[in-house]
Amino acid sequence: GSTALEGLYKPRSGEEKGVAAASNPLEQFEVQRAEMLKQPIRITSPQPRQQVMARVVDVIGNTQGVLRNVELTVHFNGTQQRITSDASGKFQVRLVMAAGQNTVKVCHAQACSEVAIDARIQPQALMATLTWQGRADLDLHVLTPSGAHCMHSRRSIANECSLDIDDVRGVNPENISIPPTSPKGNYRFSVVNYSGQPHISGVLTIYKAERLVETRRFVTTGGQ
Repeated sequence: GSTALEGLYKPRSGEEKGVAAASNPLEQFEVQRAEMLKQPIRITSPQPRQQVMARVVDVIGNTQGVLRNVELTVHFNGTQQRITSDASGKFQVRLVMAAGQNTVKVCHAQACSEVAIDARIQPQALMATLTWQGRADLDLHVLTPSGAHCMHSRRSIANECSLDIDDVRGVNPENISIPPTSPKGNYRFSVVNYSGQPHISGVLTIYKAERLVETRRFVTTGGQ
């Protein structure tokens, strides 16, 4: 009798135990939940290796409801911008692409989501990107060799300069592009503290022929 019972209740092999554990809905849920808490950030648009035909791209994603109203860091083209997820854990940021391959990474602590974007656009002779931390309105300006002035009130001058993004809330970078057809000479980029808010940390990144050549960090004082 005992032999029959032992045979009836003989434990499964290790492999069979693994299958049984994997098929348990509660255990599956706990495993998936642990993975989600470890890496909650998901970039949903653009898709990996997606080709885009525009210089300005909206990067959209979510944190699966885990990171709500939390600061995230967006890394792109050798610089970074801080953004904040909304009350449901979603996030969105508008970025300017360089011609060719771009890598965008959104992080919180050690958790990151990364996407590669193939921008099929015309390479620029010069480009300047302004990022800053805090709710302030900083403006990016450029004076061209011909005396033309690109800024928020005059965003584009044919064959000379273009203000690709004008941000007033501090949630997107500002960017000015100089096309290959622009006049030769010196281009003077400057930052104006439009809101007059002091102690705002910012970074001005300069690219030449789509390559990062200079990074300048600054802290605003009161006034413009």
